[in-house]
Parts: sequence; structure tokens; C-alpha cells
Amino acid sequence: MRRRLCAACVLMLLAFCTTLGCCEPEAQKLPYQDPKLPTEDRVEDLLKRMTLEEKVAQLGGDATGMSTPENTRLGIPGYTMADGPYGIRRGKATCFPPALGMAASWDEDLVTRVGEALGREFRARGRYVALGPCMNLIRDPRGGRSFETFGEDPYLVGRLAVAYVQGMQSEKCIATPKHYACNNQENGRGGLPVDIDERLLRELYLPHFESVIKEAQAWAVMGAYNKVNGFYCCENKHLLRDLLKDDWGFKGIVMTDWGACHSTVGSLLAGLDVEMPRANYYGQPLLDAVKAGKVPEALIDDAVRRVLRTKFWAGVFEQMPVADDSFINTPNHQALAREAAQKSCVLLKNDRGLLPLDKTRVKSIALFGPSAATPRPCGGGSSSVTPYYNVTPIDGLHTKLGPDFNITYLQGCPMEPWENTKTVPTEVLAPSKGQAGQTGLTAEFFATPDLKGDPILTRVDKTVDFDWKTGAPAEGVKANGFSIRWTGMITPRQTGEHLLSLTTDDGCRLFLDNKQLINDWKDHAAETRTATVKLEAGHSYDLRIEYYENGGDAVAKFQWAEPNRPAGDFKEVRALAAASDVAIVCVGTSSRQESEGRDRAHLALTGEQDALVKAVAASNKNTIVAVISGSAVLMDQWIDSVPAVVQAWFGGQEAGNALADVLFGDVNPSGKLTVTFPRSEDQLPPFDAHYETAGEGRGYRYYEKKDLQPLFPFGYGLSYTQYLYSNLEIEPRSIYKGEHVKVSVDVQNVGQRPGDEIVQFYVQDPVCTVDRPEKELKAFARVHLQPNEAKRITVDLGPRALAFYDVNTEGWVVEPGEFRVQVGASSQDIRAAGSFLVE
Repeated sequence: MRRRLCAACVLMLLAFCTTLGCCEPEAQKLPYQDPKLPTEDRVEDLLKRMTLEEKVAQLGGDATGMSTPENTRLGIPGYTMADGPYGIRRGKATCFPPALGMAASWDEDLVTRVGEALGREFRARGRYVALGPCMNLIRDPRGGRSFETFGEDPYLVGRLAVAYVQGMQSEKCIATPKHYACNNQENGRGGLPVDIDERLLRELYLPHFESVIKEAQAWAVMGAYNKVNGFYCCENKHLLRDLLKDDWGFKGIVMTDWGACHSTVGSLLAGLDVEMPRANYYGQPLLDAVKAGKVPEALIDDAVRRVLRTKFWAGVFEQMPVADDSFINTPNHQALAREAAQKSCVLLKNDRGLLPLDKTRVKSIALFGPSAATPRPCGGGSSSVTPYYNVTPIDGLHTKLGPDFNITYLQGCPMEPWENTKTVPTEVLAPSKGQAGQTGLTAEFFATPDLKGDPILTRVDKTVDFDWKTGAPAEGVKANGFSIRWTGMITPRQTGEHLLSLTTDDGCRLFLDNKQLINDWKDHAAETRTATVKLEAGHSYDLRIEYYENGGDAVAKFQWAEPNRPAGDFKEVRALAAASDVAIVCVGTSSRQESEGRDRAHLALTGEQDALVKAVAASNKNTIVAVISGSAVLMDQWIDSVPAVVQAWFGGQEAGNALADVLFGDVNPSGKLTVTFPRSEDQLPPFDAHYETAGEGRGYRYYEKKDLQPLFPFGYGLSYTQYLYSNLEIEPRSIYKGEHVKVSVDVQNVGQRPGDEIVQFYVQDPVCTVDRPEKELKAFARVHLQPNEAKRITVDLGPRALAFYDVNTEGWVVEPGEFRVQVGASSQDIRAAGSFLVE
């Protein structure tokens, strides 16, 4: 009996252990869990184990808006995403120069290293999908996101984007080239109806995307908001399925821009894989469409294969990225940010050899301008980065020259009037429902975004100066969907013109004595609205501020600027400039002026910046202008009156150090423009959705075709040394269609300083059955040269460099005849030229 009982116990114990898997040294792995198996085998094994519901769940974002759901039953991780083409936008991070500045380096190795650093920081923030690089072609420098992309030429944008993606993905961080395609302006971007012919699409607006897919094997692509030839980009079969997936062999996922999905069946059939930020059209509507027979499950399987494939590639089945601040903003990344900012600087003018400055001879510097002491590391919108620190120009100069050097700073003028506003002090405010002598404003909180119903909370706020981010504004008030009304009296301290401003996210209104001065009642990110009004000292005015928050961040700030100096009065500026050896004026744009969501109306500098430059230049012959902007600005009012100009761009967190390095010659500037700077806006063609022809093009192609002389051409940039081009050779001089030629040229540094020259190779097909551009960039090389050193540069030109897209044969065609090669220091500074024949 005891023997039978013991045997029974042993059997029960064995059964229990088998259930728990504790009798085996390791639980048996399913095929898809084995990292040693080929990726496609793992994908197929996992796919067959998934229910239809589980498959559809992989194709849309979750409640966070920056992730997709995980599947706990099968252990499928969700995507973890973040914005940040030049720095991860999730807490503080290293802020590298935005793409247009970095592109001025024409340095593929530098961009690769920045991509690697970004990949490391993304994974160190627990994210492995980066929403970048931005690859919109600059069709017009007024485009609001021009600073985010690499320039106006598809070949150059393609080369730098390939380097970026290769660097980022080397760290197992999925890059997401965006915004595909023809996303070249922000105003009305949600449904902008781009009308473009196939040849222009293939030759100008798609080659850079093709390069980043075929060469860099990017694992994700983001569809744009706009329409192309009648179809939204995220339901455009020609773009997504015909070209991207079928022609180019793209194996990764197509995701939407945030809110860019407009349909369920149409989007899935067209080739859209993942809807972000949430599954509004996918999710349950997609599941219903499959069950109703409107969408074949085979297409769902194709989309899910792509999702699984990218996750296996990123290694997240084995180990999700783990947050680790030790990989963020490291000394190496800080040094790289400084190098990138140094190489981005473009020397536009240097009369009399004023630059570089000699610190042993210059004894005093007067520093002016709204960007001299205010950080301008980047533009606005979803790419904006919060760095751990910012180095302004005045910071960089103090570090360079030491605390005892005579640097005197005077702003001179604000970039925009509201930039000098301050929070309205509590002592000039009196609440409408307060006690005698009480200061501040009465705040009434409403549970709806329209100020309807009874207030759920009433209190007195000392002033309106709030940034609640994504949190609730008060106990008992929800974080989203609320509104506030502040009421009371305001009694100014001075008589004169006052500037009143409201900075809010989302809508706001301002009333003074029941007269509406500001009306901005709509959803948007934090923006500032202003009104100028004459007020009398000691007189009390009825004040009412209304605000609502719909979703996301919540910001509400009421500020003012009291009467100051009269406009155009630069008496102090002139005196300080005249008393100094050198004057440096830092002008440009801000993240408000250059931002996602809106295009610039004009390229002119805002406020009194032009007048400030002219006042300084009239008082000091050694005036240097540093332009700190995201894209091109107009300089026509003062360019002839100043001897030196440096385009410093939005330079990231190390901008001030880099500018000081260039001004004092520790770095020889080598940057060259990747966007044409016009003399005036009259030189710009219409900025609309009716696209040009392939023969005309935009950017330097347009200037060449119209025989226009810009202020500074594409590819332009000076140096503290000089370069001689010689001995151009083209081999062979005659080829058959489909063959290559090699173009070689000697470049010699004939100056006194080491430097880097960017050698540009342009191709022209002068006689063709279709209209073609006057020249097109087809190769470039960055070369470092010591004084008197020469190097021979050789590039290869293959059939694609010579071809145009034939809409009749639907293919690339190289016609027989003479092709010309022009080698130069810019698109208009050609130093050597030759030709060859195609038989």
C-alpha cells in the first residue's frame, strides 16, 4: 500500500513539474523565439500563430500616441517611437544642428556619426523607432520646415540621408525617412492637392527617397499629409505600393504622419501598414472590413510581416531598449555637436580679410542683436529638442577670450516685439471678485473647453504665467478639455504704447474695456499673439482673458512690454559700436518664425534687425554679421555695407562655441550652401501646389534656367584659404549607353591655412528631345588640404547621372550625344569643364 502511495505521489509530482516546465533545464523555444533562425522563418512561424484580431492590433498606435500595443500572449513587443531628427524629443537630449545647417558641411562621414549618436540616445531613452530623417526637398526657402531637411537638390539630400540612416540603424534604431512625398510646404498641408507630372516626380521629388531605401535599407517610411495627384499620400497606391514596395523593393513598414490616415479600405489596399498615433481607421474598422470581405487577409498578413520583420531586425524580441542616462549627452556627443556646428558655418562675405579675428590685436568687441545672448538651437514644432545646455554667441566669445577681455553687449532690438515682454506683475492687477487691496486676477475654471456651465473652481491667481505641460491645472480639474476665464483690472505704471501678449496652447482671447484685442480661438501648439495699445499711467482698465485647452500640453502666459525707446533710435548702439575695435551683430530668425505647421510669409528679417545692422555698420567699419536662422533670409538692405557675414544657422547646443571658433580662426570655415539665397523675393517663383516642369525645376535649376543672379548661389561658401582647380580629365571620352565615365580633377590649397574644400560635379545634356535643366549636381567630394597640398579627386558618373525619365516608355533614358561636365566651388563658380560623347 505504501509502495503504491509513494508511486502515486511521484507521478503527481512529475505531472506538476512538467506543467511548470521545471523538469527541463530550459523551456522549449518556439521557432520564432530562436534568434539563430533566419528572420523570414521567424516571421512566418509567428504569423501563423496569430489570430486575425492580433494581426490587426499590430497595425495601429495605442493610447500613448507614441507607441503601438504589445502582444503579451505571444510576447510581441510594441513599437516605441520618438520625434527627433537632430536630437531625441523625449526629455532632455543632445541637440545637434538641424539638418539644413549640418548639410552645409557636405560631410557624409559627419552625418553618419551624428546618426550613430542619435541611435544610441534613442535606445537610451527606451525608444527604437526614430521619426526621421526629414527629407522634404526645399522647393521654396519660405517653407516652414526648411531647417529640418538637407537642401534643395535631390542628389545631395539623398547622399546625406543615406549616411544618416546608415549611422542610426547601425545602432539598431529604426530610421523613418519622411515625409513621403512632395511635402514641401506647411500652409494647408493637411490636404494640399499637389499636382505633379510623373517625370518631375521621378527626377526631382523621389530620387532621394529611392536612394535611402535601396542603399541604406531604411526600415520605415512616413507618409505625408498632402495629396499627390488627387490621392492622400497615405492612401496613394502609386506612391506606396507601385513605387516604394514593388519598384524599389522596400521591406519595411509605411506609417502615417500623425493623423494623416483618411480611410480604412483605401489606405490598406494602397499599401499603408501602420496608422499613427492611434488606430482610428484601422483597429476595429479594419477588422470589420476584413470580416466583410472588403480587405483580403493576405494584405493584412503582408503588413504584419513587415511589422514583425522590423522588430526582429531591431532585436527587441530578445531585449527591449532600456533607459540609461549615461548614454545621453556624453562628452563625445557634445564634441560631435560642436564639430557639426563648426562645419555648418558658411562664410558668405569677407572683404579686406577681416576674418579671422586676431585676439592679440583686437582689444574690444561690441556685441549686438536679438540672437547674441538668446539661444536659438533649433526650429519649432515636432523636431524641437530640449538640450541640457545652450551656448549662445556671447557665451562662446567669453569662453574663447576669457573673463578679462573687453566684450560689451547691447541687444539693440528684439527679434519680435513680444520677445522683450515680461510677465505682467501682480501689483498692477486687481481681481474682479477679490478683497480690498488684493492683487492678481480672478480665475474661473470650467469643465468644458467652451466656458459653458458653472465654474468648477474659482480662485485668485497672482498673475497668468502657467505651463502645466500634460498635467491638470488644479485639483478637481481634468488635464484636457477645460477652459479658464481670468477677470479683473489692470493699472499701468507708465503712459504710452504697451505691447500685450498671450502665449497659449491652445486657444485664447483678450479683452480690454470689453474691446477684443486678441482672438486666437483654435487648437495649436504654444504660440504667441500680441496687441499694441496706448495706456495711461494710473488709469484702471477692465481686463478679461479667456483660454481653453483641448489636448496635449497646456500653456497660458500673459505678458507685456512697457513703453521703451522710440523705434529707430539707435543712439546707444552707435556710440558703443564706434568705441569698439570690432562689432558683431547677431540677427536671424526664431523657432516661432521657422516651425512646423506654417510657412514664412517673407524672408525679410523681422522687427528692426535690418536697421540695427545698418546703424552698427555706419558706426564701425569692422562690422561682422552672424546670421542665425533655419533657412535663407534676405540681406539686401545691408549686404553691401558690411565687410563680413557668417551664416551660422540654428546651430544646436554648441552653436556659440562653434561661431567663436570660426570667427577667431581656430576653425577654417568650410560650409557651403545647400539652399539658394535670393536677392529679393521677386526672384522666387509662386509658392503653391501647382508644380513646375522637370526642365525648369526649383532652387538653382530655376535660377539657371531663368538666368537670375541670386545673392548667394547653391554650393557657395568662402574659406580663409584659396583653392586652385586644374587638370580636368574625363575617361573614356566616348561611351555607349549603360557605361560609366570617370571624372578627375586636381585641387590644390594655394593659401596659408589648412582647409576643407567641397568639390562639386555638375552634368548638362545640352541637346535633348525633352527640356532639361542647365546643370544638375551628380557628385561631390569633401577634401582636406594642407597649405600647398594638392589631391586628385575622382568621381564615377553612371547611366542614372545622365538619364531623364521618359513618361512614354516609363523608364530612364540616356540619349546619344554630347554631355558636359562642370566642376566648381559652387553651382555658379565653375573652375573646370569638359565633355564626353554617348554613342
